[in-house]
Amino acid sequence: VKFLLAAVAMFVGFSASAQDFSDDKVYGKWGATVEERQENILASNYLKEAIDAKDFNRAAHYFQQLLEKCPEASQQTFARGVTIYKNKAQRARSVEQKRMFIDSVLYIYDQRVVYFGNHSKNGKDYILDMKARDMLRYCTTDRPLLRAGLKDAVDAAVESGRVNLDIVASYYKYLCEDYEYDDS
Repeated sequence: VKFLLAAVAMFVGFSASAQDFSDDKVYGKWGATVEERQENILASNYLKEAIDAKDFNRAAHYFQQLLEKCPEASQQTFARGVTIYKNKAQRARSVEQKRMFIDSVLYIYDQRVVYFGNHSKNGKDYILDMKARDMLRYCTTDRPLLRAGLKDAVDAAVESGRVNLDIVASYYKYLCEDYEYDDS
């Protein structure tokens, strides 16, 4: 498997190095210079390969590189980052470590909203909906955080006109549960 992965990586490296990355319209989002663009596109390919091989530590390295150098290049970078840190959370050895990885997942969603919140199909409402669903899975003990995430998702959905009723129902369910015995 390692030899096969190395051969695929070399093939992708050679094919990427043969491309002309000087077109700013097509490749400008990957970096300022041709060398940066080539390096970042290779890192994106290696990120995908590392995730496919379930090597999440190596994938995290490539994800951090892309997040620092060209976060606006591709939404897939953020989707893959969520995949990495969810898998790391599943393999965490302590509650603190798991919480750290879940916080990373939530941060990735926030950064995706910053760079791709205005996307026509997968914009702010879509991203916050996915974030809320992950919060329902991983953050049920942090009720204020969960309520805030659900409220953000509902507000973004109402603003866009594409409301998912299950998120709205979850928001009001948790809101009612939290204030059932509270006079405020």
